Amino acid sequence: MATPQPGIFIEASGHHHYLEYTVAPGGDAEDLNAAVANVAALCVRPSPNQAAHIVLAFGPDLWARLSPAAMPEGLRPFEAIEGTDGHALPATQRDIFVWVHGDRLDDVFDTAMTVQGLLKPVASLAFDDRGFTFHDSRDLTGFIDGSANPKADAARTASLIPDGRTDAGGAFVRTVLLNAGTDDGVAVGQAAVNAEGLVGRVVEVGRRSARILLLTDLNSRVPVVVERSRVPAILAGDNSDHPRLSFTPVNAVFEPGDRIVTSGHGGMLPPGLPIGEVISTVGGVARVRPYVDWTALEYLRVLDFTLPGVLPATRAAGPAGPLL
Repeated sequence: MATPQPGIFIEASGHHHYLEYTVAPGGDAEDLNAAVANVAALCVRPSPNQAAHIVLAFGPDLWARLSPAAMPEGLRPFEAIEGTDGHALPATQRDIFVWVHGDRLDDVFDTAMTVQGLLKPVASLAFDDRGFTFHDSRDLTGFIDGSANPKADAARTASLIPDGRTDAGGAFVRTVLLNAGTDDGVAVGQAAVNAEGLVGRVVEVGRRSARILLLTDLNSRVPVVVERSRVPAILAGDNSDHPRLSFTPVNAVFEPGDRIVTSGHGGMLPPGLPIGEVISTVGGVARVRPYVDWTALEYLRVLDFTLPGVLPATRAAGPAGPLL
């Protein structure tokens, strides 16, 4: 099902802030992915102190660089329009567009500053402008805005990409489908592993299929521990290939090569499942290279690890049949 950014359909905001960014072609792709993922998270899950709404958009060149497989069909750069008598309409589209809007000017300003702090390390601010609603949407000559945009459900129908297309929206970016479901004892929350280690967990399940959220997805959070020092952390995906360790102790020390395994805290996943190794600690953030080769996923096992009160009990395994 298509999942829109909520801020697109909120029309009553009185204050607006518009930001446009350009991204250097030779920038670090992992840092760029992480920064964009952090802004995207604020679009769909605002922080507790965030009172304004954020809408995030991309130019086609950057979209092709970040996620070519999910690029909408027919998306292309704006082209300049050459008119008569020397008149022209230039093409000013940039790589990232952010629209911040809300009821209070100070809330909008604070949220815009948060966005700028997240994107500043990876992109250059090329356009910064503010706007407000003048009386009841009148222009400065006194006429009411006559743009008849569709309302309510009609607006969603007009703006959302229909389900079934490769570029349709979704809550998750990095997932795989499993050809087993509730008929086979698969349940939401179970761990999916292969011979290399933890792949992810079950987030959606039907009778004969299930969706596995990969460790690298923006929505993935897994309690882990450093095998050497037993330092606890949360492995947080950000749509890059190397998820980060967050919620770590203040004086925690991570070294390249440290093995990361599941801690079992919370009872959702069994402890000791191998995840990966620390590869860098830049700016106080430790990055982990998962053991799993995401390009070669073929066979997965789903682990039924259920603690009372955490997940509904699954059916007991039946006797093994004859080997064929």
